[in-house]
Amino acid sequence: SAKPKNVPMPSFLSDSVQFLGVITPVRNLISILVAFVCLFIFFQFMKRSLLGLAMRASATNFNMARMLGIPANLVITTAFALSGLLAGIAGTLWMSKISMVFPGIGLEPLLIAFIATVIGGMRSIQGAVLGGFILAFVDMSFNYLLPQDILKFRDAFTFSFVILILVIRPQGLIRGPATGART
Repeated sequence: SAKPKNVPMPSFLSDSVQFLGVITPVRNLISILVAFVCLFIFFQFMKRSLLGLAMRASATNFNMARMLGIPANLVITTAFALSGLLAGIAGTLWMSKISMVFPGIGLEPLLIAFIATVIGGMRSIQGAVLGGFILAFVDMSFNYLLPQDILKFRDAFTFSFVILILVIRPQGLIRGPATGART
């Protein structure tokens, strides 16, 4: 059914720890650790493995990569598998934060991730990561700096900042390599 369902979480996830003078839930620290480990493994895979090289070559110029003998089906399958794996990990971490499951559970993080990718640059993985950090910093800064009576408009201020960035740099903050035609 389409009704939200509560999901029991292990009790240690709701515990809090004091870290550098800030009290934070354990699940947030686990999420940060898992995110950095996943990013590190993904960057190493893309940079050091033969399949990662094939994926980067295909992303730059798909036709040329196919003519050079890179198996297109393997590259596409691997890209879908990796994106599914990372989405599953992200979904599990997100679900552990809200402790329930419902059909639209991923819409909010999806929107935030898309905006971060656009800010950082659509052709750059590093740009997407940078865009995520910038978006989080701006959002939390507005959360801290705005007076209480206009805090409910925080998202409007954040998205106005995003629009300002895109007016100044429509290609994003980090320009990736130019891509060839894909047919």
